[in-house]
Amino acid sequence: MQRDTVRQLIAAIQNVDRTVQAEDRHIPLLLDKLVPVEKYSRARLFHHMSRQEPALFHSCRVPLRAEGETRALLLQYLRNSVLTDATASVRVGPSRARRRLRVREIADRWGRGRAVLGITDLHIRETEMGGLIDTRALRDFNVLLCGSSEMQVQEMLTLVISTKDYFTDSHSDDPDGNNHCFVGTKLWLMWETFEGLSRGLEDAERVKVCGQCRFDLDAFLDLKSSRWLTISEGQTLFLPGNLTHKVYTLEHYLGVGAFYVGLPNCIQTLARWIEHGPLWSLGDRNGQHGNLLDEITDAVIAKVHETRHSTVRVRRKWGLPELEHAIQAWNRHKRREANGQLLRDPRFARLLHSLTSAPYRSHPGAIPPE
Repeated sequence: MQRDTVRQLIAAIQNVDRTVQAEDRHIPLLLDKLVPVEKYSRARLFHHMSRQEPALFHSCRVPLRAEGETRALLLQYLRNSVLTDATASVRVGPSRARRRLRVREIADRWGRGRAVLGITDLHIRETEMGGLIDTRALRDFNVLLCGSSEMQVQEMLTLVISTKDYFTDSHSDDPDGNNHCFVGTKLWLMWETFEGLSRGLEDAERVKVCGQCRFDLDAFLDLKSSRWLTISEGQTLFLPGNLTHKVYTLEHYLGVGAFYVGLPNCIQTLARWIEHGPLWSLGDRNGQHGNLLDEITDAVIAKVHETRHSTVRVRRKWGLPELEHAIQAWNRHKRREANGQLLRDPRFARLLHSLTSAPYRSHPGAIPPE
């Protein structure tokens, strides 16, 4: 990416976000933090998952199961599917005020191209829209889909809709997530949540925010974990759940996203949830999700046991070789840093025991750690 392109991108987001104040001296630092676009392979995806790195791919196939132009097909299904009369939570206008609009109206506003809006909860699982989009590449390694309905709901398969100049303020998500772009362009800024909090970069999910989340570009660029990227048509982003992010729509955007727990990222995900609490538990005053973390842990352990005794093809499909590297890396770098609460937690103890009790080395297919 050229310096002039970075200047143009920064100018575009500064128009909608006053907290981003950039100067020419920031340009080379930003270029050093840019996430590159790679050709997709499952082994490469699992490699990044095991290292908890953001990854941006081209050629990850998420096709539509109907003939026609992508933009027109998605809008047609939005206007004419069973979702039409449903309502969804939308942020509208420069103030990003939350409203509920019918899906048909959202499609019409997006198609006309004049409104500023973004949608947050258009769930498409088991709908006509969900049937239109072949999301197997985004989901068929997801342990969340191997348990109860409550566990599956955490996947949150959603259609992502936003218009030019819409932005989402700094926030984080519970599991790792993905986002495939059909139409448009977005710019993402991302950083490790707790490293950012220590430098004054707020996260709306973790701290009480008055107005807009506090953000400083110098502090962002000084973080070891900070990264950024642009995602465009045909590209797919896989984002670790430990990264806070703020997102800017540069061109009208249609995409699909979901959350996942896979074998390559399971040890880091469960460690983060046990240490800091999953976001669903922070507002769970009634104990509605009290056993969910136990269930996810047990589902991961069951999938490891099942996959360990399967064929090489199945082990590769689920990322068992990359899980081995993740365990080795955790033992080298994280075990000494882990707090007593984590190491005493019975769920984490069960997970570590299941991962280390029967070694499964020499499984081909993994990209070795660098």
